[in-house]
Amino acid sequence: MNTTISKVLRYSKDRELFPAGSTVLVAVSGGADSMALLDILVRCSDLFGIKKITAFHLNHRVRGEEALRDEQFVEDYCKSRRIPLIVYRLSEEEVANHSEALLRDLRYRYLAKAKEKTESDLIALGHTKSDQAETVFFRLMRGSGLLGVSGMTGRAEYLVRPLLCLSRKETEQYCAEKEIRFCMDSTNDDDRYSRNYIRHQILPAAKVLFPSVEEHISDFSDIAREADSYFREKADRYLSENNKNGVLSIKALHALNEHRIVLEYCLLRYLDQNGIPYDSDDIRNGIRLFLEDGTIQLKEGHALLSSKGQLFLDPDAPEICQKIDIIPSTVQFVPGRMVRFKVESLPNIKISPDESLFYSCIDYDKVNDGLILRNWRDGDRFTSLRRKCSKSLKKYFAEKGLTIPDKKRQAVVQCGDRIIWLEGEGICPEVAVNCRTDKVLIIEIMEDSVCPR
Repeated sequence: MNTTISKVLRYSKDRELFPAGSTVLVAVSGGADSMALLDILVRCSDLFGIKKITAFHLNHRVRGEEALRDEQFVEDYCKSRRIPLIVYRLSEEEVANHSEALLRDLRYRYLAKAKEKTESDLIALGHTKSDQAETVFFRLMRGSGLLGVSGMTGRAEYLVRPLLCLSRKETEQYCAEKEIRFCMDSTNDDDRYSRNYIRHQILPAAKVLFPSVEEHISDFSDIAREADSYFREKADRYLSENNKNGVLSIKALHALNEHRIVLEYCLLRYLDQNGIPYDSDDIRNGIRLFLEDGTIQLKEGHALLSSKGQLFLDPDAPEICQKIDIIPSTVQFVPGRMVRFKVESLPNIKISPDESLFYSCIDYDKVNDGLILRNWRDGDRFTSLRRKCSKSLKKYFAEKGLTIPDKKRQAVVQCGDRIIWLEGEGICPEVAVNCRTDKVLIIEIMEDSVCPR
């Protein structure tokens, strides 16, 4: 068996890239890497355990006649070997003001579309060890964490890269040995593109001193990937224990006495889980919030805050204001919290003025104007039956040591223009029960774990 084929087969088997009976969509640009990939998979499909292969070509329409030439070349090749082929061309709107990143995204989008159309299990890509070295070097020079320099994986969900064990030189040698023609992309010669400059100038210079530089960078990316996976799993475990309703306990993390890098991963995984974009500068700046109270601005208008040993995102959420038309009822207040309104006949419950229940029960006949469930607003005041005094909600919350996220989760019930019930404090004097009370309204907070289904 050909040495190159043996190498790809061993790499694929070791990483279980192709489960037995797989149907595979092969991305074919017409270049040496993709042509070698297509030939190897078609030639040895039985050895790889592949049941069906379909080729895919995307005409980006960026290189004019050259792009049409590549498309025709791939069509002729697949036709001569009876390989099913699906071809897409980008529209004028899609290529207008194009960038490398946009074209890459469009390529993957059309690959996914073709995968669905052909009912393929996997998409095979022709990335090589040389591509890996260029990618890792580019990200390292630009600035990256472990995830960035871990590069590409042999398999990521339905994407497989069987040629990561080969260099570009090896794929070109394979094409020469098998007399496989391939296309040359003229834009690959333009050193104004960063990746081309790395390919033509930097890596060849590095090979003068270190001939196996591509191999070493590939090995390094594998180590970085394993380290990244370890720290992510560790951070996720800490977050599951110390992240309550989007509020991260800094005190609990400090008590673990972990290295700074673990805290960085806790922060980046916290942002990941909340769908917040960030870069390495955001993580470096964010770590300061583990040491002192403050705020940092993130991408897309988000902000990260720390206060009183807790870390949280900017809580400026839409105001909650919900009319309660039906009683009894249970309604969602904020994610993870429900508010239940129930009515009891006074003879069925015993209330004395010295019991805490007395300060929570509302004379139902005194709230016939309708109820509003909402969160607190600046300027709110409340007169507490329990304390027999009036003060701002801001002061109530300060006395309880509540953080900003905690305040946002505090429920307020209003009747008319008056707050009649405040979570954790009870009712105002005007709605208290007396000897003439017939029915009692009771308001309760329930966390998700105890909410009725």
